[in-house]
Amino acid sequence: DENHPSLAKNTVFEVFYPGKIFKENEKSALDTLTSDLFKLVKTYLIQRDRERCETETTQAIPLLRFYRKSGLDERYTQLVKTTRKIIDSQKRLTADLFYERFCFEEEINIFQTLNNTYEDDTNIERMLRSLDLFFMISKLSHSMLLSVQKLHSAEVKYEMNDLHQAALKMAREGYSDDVAIARLLVIALGIFEELPQLDNLKTFNSAIIESKNELLFSDYKYIQTVNRAFWGLKFMQTATEYIKSEVFEIYKKHLDEDLFYHDGKLPMVTLNSLTNIGLSFKAFDWVKKLLTDHPVERLIGTKYLSEGYHLNWAEYYLALREHDK
Repeated sequence: DENHPSLAKNTVFEVFYPGKIFKENEKSALDTLTSDLFKLVKTYLIQRDRERCETETTQAIPLLRFYRKSGLDERYTQLVKTTRKIIDSQKRLTADLFYERFCFEEEINIFQTLNNTYEDDTNIERMLRSLDLFFMISKLSHSMLLSVQKLHSAEVKYEMNDLHQAALKMAREGYSDDVAIARLLVIALGIFEELPQLDNLKTFNSAIIESKNELLFSDYKYIQTVNRAFWGLKFMQTATEYIKSEVFEIYKKHLDEDLFYHDGKLPMVTLNSLTNIGLSFKAFDWVKKLLTDHPVERLIGTKYLSEGYHLNWAEYYLALREHDK
């Protein structure tokens, strides 16, 4: 608790500098110490994030750069072969992975350019293909999210341009048939163009299940977010009991699969939606467990977490007609 009395500036000063007089509103040695500590914390957070995101490919790049600058060609060539084997064995292909490959191939391009004539292969083709796939997947992924957002906000003015059409054309013509997330994005964008039809939604859901083992969890989470958006649109079109029931089953399944969480916490807006749809089906035990399992400490997304959390409990007791609670 940053407001705890023991963390007051004068109290901390007395701990670090016993016997010295603390002067309010004057810069002291404690301020310098605090600034230095903040720099260390910032360095630690940057390094921790970097290490968390590192892969064998990204680890190889600075080592290759060192070998190139040191003239250690044999070690350079051996590390390239080893890293290529790792790359060739990768099954769950993502946009970030192709960007890593681009950076890897770019380093090899520099090496080849310095060590070969213009007639020789300088690795440009591999480099460009990796860049193409990174761009294509990233463009389609964000275009999909934009399309969903435009349904809910008149403020979105961005229009799909020629780059979007070029990326979509590449994907539809099979440039990335071996990349599961790209295949699913093509299906999703096709559904969106026609507005969700029940058969298309079932086909899309089946395609996601079939491709699950080819997706990283982050991509699986993303594509299931798109899937939920489609079912939500379908519910807005035709609010039948069948569609409503399907939406509820999808939400329950995705909660069990941890697809709603961000940094281990559940967004308040998601808790509201889950509570409301659960109560609409009179799934009181399920809603009670949902709220019990997600106290304020496990929520995120608003300054008013406690108020929002207790409002959901109020909705629960209101549905039970237990007004005294």
